[in-house]
Amino acid sequence: MGMKTWLRRISYAVIGVCVTVFCLLFTLPGHKFVVWVANHSVSGLQVSSPQARVLSNAVLDIRFENEQLVFDARQLSLSLDWFSCATLCLSGRADQVTLHLTEQESAQSGATGTEPASEPTPVTVPFSVAIEQLTIGIADIKAAGYQIDLNELMLTARIDKQDMQIDQFALGSIQIQQTEAPAPAAPFVMPTQIPALSLPAIRLPMAVDIEQLTIGELAYQPYEGDIKVLNQLTLSAAAQQSELSIRRLSMAYLAHQLAVTAQADLSSWAVSGTLDYQHPDYQSTLSLNGDLQHLELAADITGMAQGKVALSVNVAVPNWPFSLDIRAGQFALDADNTLQQLAFSASGTADDYQFTAHADVALSKQLALLDNQLTVQLAANGGLNALALQKAELALGDAHTQFSAQVSWQDGLRSQLQGELHRLPLGAWLELDETQLSGAYQLEFTQQGERWLAQVNELTLSGQLAALPLKLVARGKVNSDLHGEIQAAQLSYGQSQIMVSGKADKQLDLQGKLTLAHERNSLLPADAHLSGEFTASGPIDMPKFSLNSQLDKLVYEDTALDGGTLALTLDMAKNWLTDLRVSLPAVTQGALPETALSVTAQGDQSQHQLRVQVENSSAALSWH
Repeated sequence: MGMKTWLRRISYAVIGVCVTVFCLLFTLPGHKFVVWVANHSVSGLQVSSPQARVLSNAVLDIRFENEQLVFDARQLSLSLDWFSCATLCLSGRADQVTLHLTEQESAQSGATGTEPASEPTPVTVPFSVAIEQLTIGIADIKAAGYQIDLNELMLTARIDKQDMQIDQFALGSIQIQQTEAPAPAAPFVMPTQIPALSLPAIRLPMAVDIEQLTIGELAYQPYEGDIKVLNQLTLSAAAQQSELSIRRLSMAYLAHQLAVTAQADLSSWAVSGTLDYQHPDYQSTLSLNGDLQHLELAADITGMAQGKVALSVNVAVPNWPFSLDIRAGQFALDADNTLQQLAFSASGTADDYQFTAHADVALSKQLALLDNQLTVQLAANGGLNALALQKAELALGDAHTQFSAQVSWQDGLRSQLQGELHRLPLGAWLELDETQLSGAYQLEFTQQGERWLAQVNELTLSGQLAALPLKLVARGKVNSDLHGEIQAAQLSYGQSQIMVSGKADKQLDLQGKLTLAHERNSLLPADAHLSGEFTASGPIDMPKFSLNSQLDKLVYEDTALDGGTLALTLDMAKNWLTDLRVSLPAVTQGALPETALSVTAQGDQSQHQLRVQVENSSAALSWH
């Protein structure tokens, strides 16, 4: 066989292959054949037969399903053109896209460490590629315990050598729903120090320019809790190598409006930018400048609240040394009380800081106060595990209170509070004349896990209430099992007095005395004179109570009781066994004749009897 014959056969073969490839790639029958082969050779793949060439706006339905994912695209069409909007120009649309990923258990890696990230290599595209327009009506994505729904997506973008340009990325709405309960959070452990913040230098392999990104509505529904919705989210930004520029980032949440502009060097993490916040009642402008070693934040607040904030912090060293200064004024705390000025200064580190505060508050003019200016002064220091309030003083005219406190939450919670009151004008709030209070207190609280103990070492209050002397003395303690001890409890008002003492543990052992000698006043418009004793004993869940009282006089409006006795015993452990005896020998009301009243009740829940006897000068009545 000659050389010419071999060359002819090779030429026929090459021409046949070229014709076959051309038919498969550029003709409708070829595309139908490729789709048929794919449907019968790829497990889980279903592609509808095209009615036009695949990359010439043929409308397809594609579905692929296996154990890891489900992908479904309805009414999908793609178009590829050469040398139109770019060297390679793409466009496409789909009515609906579904992507469901099945969470797989991650394989155990034998490596015990992580390798440092290598320097990214610059990416260069040999020819320009453009997405003239890509639109998706609805996208349904399910992955990692979240359901994500996208509506009305549109993308226009271009890549040219080392530059990516996103002219438009628009979403009508996006809803994110957490469908699985999150893993339980690890118990919080108070750190012994805040570590220094060290961020890696970032260098992008390609320049990116986002001309316009818009999202009409972004909604997030956590597994438990209320839905959160952001509106009118827009972004325009650019990044090249290590330089990032946010030309504008804005969003709205309820009545809140936020706009950000910023620049950052991602190699040294030097940043500068401004944030504008708008609200119908408040407005603020915040500026941020510096790097990790020296970051400065300044804010101006206007509107119904006015103030300035200045913060300087170094996050590149442990415990973040900082200084903070806040100045505020003319802020309505409520409809009647107004903060006139506030000065707050703090400095130090997270583990060793100090702060001072001074505030002036104008209290309501409706209060009956000679001076309605309240002055507050605070001085404290602390760290990550403790806080000591060295000085706290509140002054209101001649009245003032001073107190100090210590709180430690290392190895449980421990707190102490001690202070004094001097001529506190309670009458202004209680609307009672000649009412003021002075005293001293010392309280302690400790907690270890579920166990706690509260202790009142001193509580002594004295003063006047509606022009009568008032005194309260109390000492005692109680724990998480509600077992406690009343070391002292005494309340006296005018000539009246009540005293309680004893223990409250698994067994009650409480005793008390009551003496009431009161003449009517604005607080209690009645004349009352009585005395008595009471006890509580036995198991705390089934105690026994007793009360014996002698009434000398009780007068309220046109009703008067002249003399009488009350005797009561109640034993809950014996099916609520009760013995009640009430005797009122002289009861008068208005012009009615004087009446004697006697009540006797005995028995328990299963068997009991009641006897009531009423006698006066004109009649007698007895009821059993």
